[in-house]
Amino acid sequence: MGASRLLHLCSNLLLLVITTAYVVPSMTTTPTSWARYAKEKGVAVRREAVGFTGMLGAVALATGGSTATTLAWPLQVLAEESPVKVRKVNPNKIRETPNGVKYVDVKVGEGESPRGGDYVIITYIGQLSDGTIFDGLHGPGKKPLAFKIGAKQVIPGLEEALLSMQAGGERQLLVPADLAFGEKGVCTEKGECLVPPNTNVKYNVILKRVAVSPI
Repeated sequence: MGASRLLHLCSNLLLLVITTAYVVPSMTTTPTSWARYAKEKGVAVRREAVGFTGMLGAVALATGGSTATTLAWPLQVLAEESPVKVRKVNPNKIRETPNGVKYVDVKVGEGESPRGGDYVIITYIGQLSDGTIFDGLHGPGKKPLAFKIGAKQVIPGLEEALLSMQAGGERQLLVPADLAFGEKGVCTEKGECLVPPNTNVKYNVILKRVAVSPI
């Protein structure tokens, strides 16, 4: 490891220990009564794994404490809470990753780019093609998400796009369904879906910090 990456690791390690204590997603599963609960209460409910893995079909209720991300039902609850407005992009600036994630850099960062095994801290908004927000970590009281690159804690398309970003950068993504939530989508056993099966999704993601792996 080069001296600069070692120094960067030392400066970020404490931050990540503190941050990951409450925002690294887990794969806890619970009964699928979240939609009914949210409809009755008219509030956002929380889920324990971000935009998250394509294999994740379970959604967890949380009545208190901190979790990785927030899902809203009705969906407009989250939209009203988020102060971030996704900007329109110039079609001529659209690029594509090797596996087909299309992206536009809103802001190019000046920090480190993550590698496999590094930890990253991000904020993001996830949207359907019609602009409906289904997932997000922006706004007052919402903590950033910290996770390890390569640990399959987020959808593959989001992780792939992060690999070519630099800390401090902001990027808009169009993630194809097979690199997002796939054939299952994000649905309850009763068929209520926040993300329907085989749906392309959009993300506005900010890479706030990269902490290099000690290995």
